[in-house]
Amino acid sequence: MKTAFFFCLLFNVIVSTLSARLMISFSDSCTCNGKRTDCYGFKDEAGRIITAAKYQFIDQDTIYSSHYYAINCNGEFLAIDSTGKELFTIFPFDNGPDYASEGLFRYIENGKIGFADTNYAAVIKAQYDFATPFNHGLSAFCVGCKKTPVYSIDHKTRKETIEEYPEHCSYTGGKWGFINAKNEVVVDPVLDPISSFDSTTAITWKNNKKKTINLKTIRKDRK
Repeated sequence: MKTAFFFCLLFNVIVSTLSARLMISFSDSCTCNGKRTDCYGFKDEAGRIITAAKYQFIDQDTIYSSHYYAINCNGEFLAIDSTGKELFTIFPFDNGPDYASEGLFRYIENGKIGFADTNYAAVIKAQYDFATPFNHGLSAFCVGCKKTPVYSIDHKTRKETIEEYPEHCSYTGGKWGFINAKNEVVVDPVLDPISSFDSTTAITWKNNKKKTINLKTIRKDRK
């Protein structure tokens, strides 16, 4: 009985492995933002095109269970499954796709932020104006906050210029609260902008004044 179960399990693993499609990158010219340039797409092992060459960059994403991601002409990081299907836009961070923190990373849909797991499954619907990576089981989210670009000074002209990459932004205004990994609101969005937090305290700012909040007194789960 145990032997039969083992071979049944082994067969399922083999079938699952064979059904996963190996995608190989290839390059060709394409038009991006009105300009001809080198682009990349996916082929299968037999050389058949899965996805036309339309991306600025593609890579096998070993951080996220050997899935793939691509950068489109707009500079967005796209999650790609093994069939070449675009799943969602990954939130940009540190000049690349968002890092997984406590098993979850951020994605963007219709201008809102949600969370996906390392199997590229969207587990928290994109519904927040902004949300931080999970830390100590919590993510700080905001309602009504606005993305504000970060400016830098050109040392030659002494003029302010907007930073090139979208992750170089701050989120100002609105009210902030906390969710857990089950997307349960454990602190209602009533707080001022949060700069840092752990499982018991959070640092908020208002009118350039720093304040430490004791989360234990306001968490609904009272941890």
